[in-house]
Amino acid sequence: MFNKKSNTMFNNAMFKRAIILLMKPNQKLHESSERLYEAAKKLKSLEGIASIAELLNQSFQTVKNWESRGVSLEGALLAQEKIGCNALWLLGRGNEMSFFSPVEMKLVADFQASAHEDKETLLQIATAFKLKAGFSSIKTG
Repeated sequence: MFNKKSNTMFNNAMFKRAIILLMKPNQKLHESSERLYEAAKKLKSLEGIASIAELLNQSFQTVKNWESRGVSLEGALLAQEKIGCNALWLLGRGNEMSFFSPVEMKLVADFQASAHEDKETLLQIATAFKLKAGFSSIKTG
């Protein structure tokens, strides 16, 4: 119920809907945020702030802030880990969206979907191959 005496000071022209809409013009998304949404949709079939925030284990507000301020370095590295996009591309410093080639992405997806015992066997094979090929600096686990 509206009480004219107590509510009058809050009922002024400053807070009319039309004025508020003019105060917040439609802002264009930051380029890195656009890239994040593009990568999430293409690589993980995710849309919307809430689903991306959940995947990256960030708050809704943090991801929302990236829309105007740009994705942070920490956010770009999280997106690279969780979504599979290239952090440098996300920040506008790289040319390729995907950190992995399509073949590598399929291998990673197949590995993640495999049983624990199969993963151990695959890691042993990868380690043997790594040593044979001379890639001693590559970590397998």
